[in-house]
Amino acid sequence: MVSKSVSDFIEKYGLSADVYDTKTEIARFREEMGKGLRGEDSSLYMIPTFLSPDAAAVEDETILVLDAGGTNLRVGAVTFRGGVAAEVDFQKYPLPGTDRAITAEEFFDAVAEKLAPYLDRGSKVGFCFSYVARCMENRDAKLVAFCKEVKVTGAEGVEICRSLDEAIRRRGVTKPYSYVQLNDTVATQLGGMAASRRDAYDGYIGFILGTGTNGCYAERTEAVTKYRGTAYTAPTMIINMESGCYAGFQKGEIDRRIDAASAIPGDHQAEKLISGAYLGKILMEALRQAEIEGVIASALPEGDEIPMPDVNAFLAGEKSVLDCLSAADREAARAVILALYSRTARLMAVVFASIALQKDAGKEKPMAIVLEGSTYQKSPRLQECLAHELDALREAYGIGFAVLSAENATLTGSAFAAVSNI
Repeated sequence: MVSKSVSDFIEKYGLSADVYDTKTEIARFREEMGKGLRGEDSSLYMIPTFLSPDAAAVEDETILVLDAGGTNLRVGAVTFRGGVAAEVDFQKYPLPGTDRAITAEEFFDAVAEKLAPYLDRGSKVGFCFSYVARCMENRDAKLVAFCKEVKVTGAEGVEICRSLDEAIRRRGVTKPYSYVQLNDTVATQLGGMAASRRDAYDGYIGFILGTGTNGCYAERTEAVTKYRGTAYTAPTMIINMESGCYAGFQKGEIDRRIDAASAIPGDHQAEKLISGAYLGKILMEALRQAEIEGVIASALPEGDEIPMPDVNAFLAGEKSVLDCLSAADREAARAVILALYSRTARLMAVVFASIALQKDAGKEKPMAIVLEGSTYQKSPRLQECLAHELDALREAYGIGFAVLSAENATLTGSAFAAVSNI
């Protein structure tokens, strides 16, 4: 039983799902979606990827794949048999530029070197590149910036796939290759499609909830009115929403403190409410405030956050940094965590419902949510909270969802993009 003082504290600081009325939040989110699709000022960027999800049956074929994200590089090959990704063969390396500063040419030379053992196995290349880049109609992208851990000079504005191809040519290779560039969220959606029966679902959503968060879905090309080019002619196009940037969710006092202390206050507002990089910080700030107000009495652990592995271990009754709390204070901490997970699930559900309603999907068959990322995958109680919210959407709107996970989704999704969008 949660004490009234704890429940009052959670309500006072806006830490629960009850702060958000689902219907109101969906309407607000959909308004921002529309603005982004029209090219108006919006916190949802709604980036055209020039990739179609409407692929014909995939032939038996081997596709070369690369996945550059964070500080890691994976390279390998995905083999399709019977229309599905049947075999994934890859190697994982530290990303070039993480150990020392290098030039952009050196970066792509190093990537080409790692890909070299696979070059004879196929001619189509899917490159999942999870740094800021501007998509181009030819399915390449211009690099804007790496993350701060990757030290590569002269990279701004380079075309990613063209630069890789030039590096392959510098190795003396003359065989022609075709390329498709995409980010990890889009690759996740396509990875789920490659691993499942597409006729079982009324469309797909790609969603990442890990250190950060983002979502994507397939939109009618004619609805993307900010695209005024003519090169892309497919009837649908995957849209990278950049949903972590959404600024329409209400924030409580503790959320505002976390934002103010972040590297870029005011940026990635939704991400700061639900992602793994911030949930542990929100929890620690909440517990410190609870200590100040006498809601808990135990001395708290050092540091400015509770690591997510400890959060989930604590909920599972396993050893964690919160073992220092008294029995009563552990119950208070548990209530705060579950409130935060409930809030996270509610805000995720708003995104999913907004997409389904935008597409008028999920009524006869469920929409598939291909949901990856350590924050979600390693948090059983968060998964339970999301299931509850999805059930509520079914009752309120008559739309159904099925949450999927695909092994090596970014690699198989990159392969799927390469084989179906060339």
